[in-house]
Amino acid sequence: MKNAGLSVVEVAQKKPLWKMTALRRFDLFSRRIFEIFEEYEHYKKERPNLIVDDHLLITYPFAIYLFANKLNAELASTIEAGLRTAYKSGEIQELLLKKLGKNHGLY
Repeated sequence: MKNAGLSVVEVAQKKPLWKMTALRRFDLFSRRIFEIFEEYEHYKKERPNLIVDDHLLITYPFAIYLFANKLNAELASTIEAGLRTAYKSGEIQELLLKKLGKNHGLY
């Protein structure tokens, strides 16, 4: 976001962002698509003036980490291979759309 020329404020915890945005200290704060709806359900009664914007989507690469015990390299390899296969086949994207899209009008 900084590289795009947007003014960015970094904070140590995400919980205060809901209050700070509701009080108009920020215009918005971004959440990952698989986080926002659950969080919004949690905070919408407390912060009724906030919405999930369904006209704006910012995409950028980000990492998701899974950890396995270092003594179980076979498990780590199996997980990695399965995720790579599911990504290449489109199954991960399909799962996200099923989980999020239908429930929240994303497609």
